[in-house]
Amino acid sequence: MEQKQNGSLLKSGSKDKNTMTLTKLSMEKIMETINNKSNEFYRFQISLAANNQNHKPKTVGVAYLRNGEGTYTVRLWMFAERFYMVQTKADPLRYLLMSREPSRNPNAQNKYRWRIIGNGRLDTQKGTIEIYFDLLNNPVLMSIYTESYIDKNNTDELATA
Repeated sequence: MEQKQNGSLLKSGSKDKNTMTLTKLSMEKIMETINNKSNEFYRFQISLAANNQNHKPKTVGVAYLRNGEGTYTVRLWMFAERFYMVQTKADPLRYLLMSREPSRNPNAQNKYRWRIIGNGRLDTQKGTIEIYFDLLNNPVLMSIYTESYIDKNNTDELATA
């Protein structure tokens, strides 16, 4: 009996060494990514829009992104709370800004309650995401270019992130 696998016919009972090697390499790569994911963070600058092109934008916070994940942790220095930003599924240029609070019900299925508190829009020409908070009049700008790479094993900077 023959099976079709990866576009080629294989006889059942025989093992294709190339396929097994590729599968093993793929699994090693996946495990390497999973193991490294928790230690790699990227930092992005958040600033107010500059009123004049001659002035440097004022930095008002930072955002962190863990390697391999899609949720930004947003820290604005004027607020003690952390915010979270995720890309929308319907439009890759739009983002949702959310806050989270622990669920009050100890038997609840979800550990946190998420609330949408704003949105963002990617501007590829400026290299920023314009973040609009529902309660603030002016947007803040998050650079889409990393400020730095942080290895969590070598710094405690993220202990409060």
